[in-house]
Amino acid sequence: MGVASRRLRGGSSGDVDEGLYSRQLYVMGHAAQRSLSRATVLLLGLSGLGAELAKALALAGPRGLHVSDEASLQLSELSSSWLAREEGVGRRRDEGAAQRLALLNEYVQVEL
Repeated sequence: MGVASRRLRGGSSGDVDEGLYSRQLYVMGHAAQRSLSRATVLLLGLSGLGAELAKALALAGPRGLHVSDEASLQLSELSSSWLAREEGVGRRRDEGAAQRLALLNEYVQVEL
């Protein structure tokens, strides 16, 4: 389902997708979610904890998520990181990660 076809509360561009963010809205409220949706986050490092933080940030819904990790993905990381894929071994960690993170939330613009 595309962004334009989702039912947003009130219908304006500053509104929040209540279906996607229902749990966060319960805790934080609409004003905090709207504020988060205007934020841009820079995350440096995508191994271990960085991969989990990247997932949590993408699902939280900031406007932009910039990720950077110049280290090469190692074969040993395939079993410990949900971001790692076999075709990414030997390439920069952030290249494959950006593509996978973008799939988690269509409202978040993920960039290197």
